[in-house]
Amino acid sequence: MKTLFNTEQKKVTKEWEDKVSKLHSAAKNTYAKVNNQQKVYVSKYDENSSAQAALKYNEKHSGNITPKEMDKTRTKADKARDELEKTDTLYQNLVKQVQEEMSTWEKEMSGLCKKFQDLDEQRIDHLRDYLWKCTNIDSQANVDHDQCCENVRLILEKCDIDNDIDHFITRFKTGNRHPARVEYRGHAKISTPVSNRRLPSIPNSGSHIYADVS
Repeated sequence: MKTLFNTEQKKVTKEWEDKVSKLHSAAKNTYAKVNNQQKVYVSKYDENSSAQAALKYNEKHSGNITPKEMDKTRTKADKARDELEKTDTLYQNLVKQVQEEMSTWEKEMSGLCKKFQDLDEQRIDHLRDYLWKCTNIDSQANVDHDQCCENVRLILEKCDIDNDIDHFITRFKTGNRHPARVEYRGHAKISTPVSNRRLPSIPNSGSHIYADVS
């Protein structure tokens, strides 16, 4: 069964998990870009090194190089240098970006760990308090049940078989004389109809057992 406490805990947990997960994804994507840009940077660096070496070689042997070839070599060297500078700038910017994103992620991750510890402490305290109350209720129920049993025992201690039988006889006795014999009477001797004679009453079986038990 969901409670307000559990709902609030899940809400806070999801908020922190979503926030840290987004930061981690952003840093991971940027890190992938850094690796790709690093490869491009190394490639452009090698191209620039080759172009600059070719330019120096042609300048050193300019007597054997036509002006057109020299211009072509110089243009290629300039282009390689520009591309290297652009690639290097982009590479450095991505490195800075991933450093900032990882720093933010690490900071929020630390905050998440602390928050999760707080939530765990609250959950343990809540569960301990809940179980404590449940055991108190169960313990009180056992005390009440034992008290009821004790009350029954106290009543049973008052039971005395001889006294109880005497009490029953005194309360439900029908007299100490036998009823008159029923004799045959001729029609002439009958003065009182037999139907008007009263027989002693007999108590219902078991009607006395719980009569005085409160």
